Amino acid sequence: TTAYLELDSDSDAGLQMLSMQAEAFEKTGKTEDAISIYSNMYRDYLGSIDVSAPACEKMMRLLWARGKGHYADNKDGTFTHSDKWTAWNRGSKYIEMVEPITGQMTREERAAVAKVRALVEQYKGDSTVRDEIRAEAADRAKYQ
Repeated sequence: TTAYLELDSDSDAGLQMLSMQAEAFEKTGKTEDAISIYSNMYRDYLGSIDVSAPACEKMMRLLWARGKGHYADNKDGTFTHSDKWTAWNRGSKYIEMVEPITGQMTREERAAVAKVRALVEQYKGDSTVRDEIRAEAADRAKYQ
């Protein structure tokens, strides 16, 4: 009946359920919900590369495909970013966070991280992302 509701999200079954739920949201066009679950998975399971890297990759791809928003200086020292920049930035931050443990990763984990790294490099080459990086740097200088 509702046994799945009682699963501990730290258990393998709980992780499988989260993954299945995110995939179901993807397939049914509920992109916001899928992005949210993948975002939580990659942050909450950062030390479990076999979970966090694929979740980060999927979240990045969904954000990139959604492609909403544009850069804006909110005139208070904060900035609004496009989905494309957010995909690049989150992947970039993920790589920075897991880089120190690369030597401890299995071959499969390194391969999963390499997929995220490849997307980061691909997305960084996009003119939208490059322009946004430059605009934010210029705007940040105004507030310092």
